[in-house]
Amino acid sequence: MDTRIENIDLLRSFILKLTDVDIYEVNSISLTSAQKSRIAAWCDENNIEVPDLSNNSFWQAGINSNINPYFFTSDKSKSNLLIGIDIQSVNEFLKDKTNFSKNDDDLLNIFTVREISYAESKDNPKETLTGIFAAKEAIYKAKNISIRNWNSIEIKYENDIPSFKNFSISISHSDNLAIAVAVIAKEDFNSTQENHKENNHKQSSFIRNFIYLVGTLGGIIYLISSLISYILY
Repeated sequence: MDTRIENIDLLRSFILKLTDVDIYEVNSISLTSAQKSRIAAWCDENNIEVPDLSNNSFWQAGINSNINPYFFTSDKSKSNLLIGIDIQSVNEFLKDKTNFSKNDDDLLNIFTVREISYAESKDNPKETLTGIFAAKEAIYKAKNISIRNWNSIEIKYENDIPSFKNFSISISHSDNLAIAVAVIAKEDFNSTQENHKENNHKQSSFIRNFIYLVGTLGGIIYLISSLISYILY
């Protein structure tokens, strides 16, 4: 059987559970940003190519088996601030979840263990978790990222105030909705990016130097052992 078709069959089951819509019975489907994120995370977990979810008939072309890379898009804004905002429906985002835990592989593709633990400590864990997801989305929008690695952003709390690096974050809830705003000064964001690149460079340099050192020591040990063997035998 064609692997692309098998992948669609698997994805069909997940979408049916998530939305109550059978993609084999419709010509198109309209997904919320939350549903798209759940589907993308599910595809990553199952080593399936994340389809173009902006296409309402994305399954008709087939779906390959691979993982899309994560990448940053360039920021062309002339503002001194980078601002992101996102709103989510609790019922839409976690429609298939009656209960959840820190061992839920599906959620662990989007949230860290610490984030899930924090949500579990609240009176309405699903509402809290949806708010955390909205904050992640807001940060991604502020940073202008196209394809997302959700766990690269961990929302931390101190005295119930959310934070992430140099971002100012606000999360609010009303009825079934969660809304989040993320703001950062562009110079702070650029500084964070430069530090990230510098750390990666230092890490790469350390690895290269370590390999060189191991190789050098190995050569010295080899020469010493050869010399000892020559003297003894």
